[in-house]
Amino acid sequence: LRNALSYSEMGLCAVDRSARRPRSVRSSRSRHLVTAAITLLLAGTSCAYFNTFYNAREHFKKAERMLEERNAREEESAGPTAAAIKQYDLTIEKCNKVIQRHGSSRWVDDAVLLIGKSYYERGEYPLAITKFEELFENFPDSKLNEEGQLYLAKSHIEMDRPASAVSILTTLYEAKPK
Repeated sequence: LRNALSYSEMGLCAVDRSARRPRSVRSSRSRHLVTAAITLLLAGTSCAYFNTFYNAREHFKKAERMLEERNAREEESAGPTAAAIKQYDLTIEKCNKVIQRHGSSRWVDDAVLLIGKSYYERGEYPLAITKFEELFENFPDSKLNEEGQLYLAKSHIEMDRPASAVSILTTLYEAKPK
């Protein structure tokens, strides 16, 4: 007999439970859902942003390990391998995403420095110099400027500009607390 009765005849029909709730409960629940959705969206955006920078650093580290391994196997430094260059390219790509999408965040100076170091390691010294100068100009109080100045001096040395390198290193030395 039970099988012969439909669900609605047994009183088991689906009920729209929100229709039975007072309006204030429904709107309160909606507000909580909207608040939760916005919170997740913002947290997800922040995580995605940091994740992009984290991945950039990991690509850079991987390229550095490849370079160190190659230099350990060979007597002379032969420069980066094609695989290491690909990792530097990925570093530059990820850092540019951080700069373009999150230009006012606390990781932008890190991204600019990492791009400059990647260009340096690729042997693209004029591009590296441009990035290091961008770091100093846009982030004059950055804790990364000292490292950037060292790489800037190294870039000038690689471009056979020893006077520029000495000037940068002298300025850096004189700025150090005694």
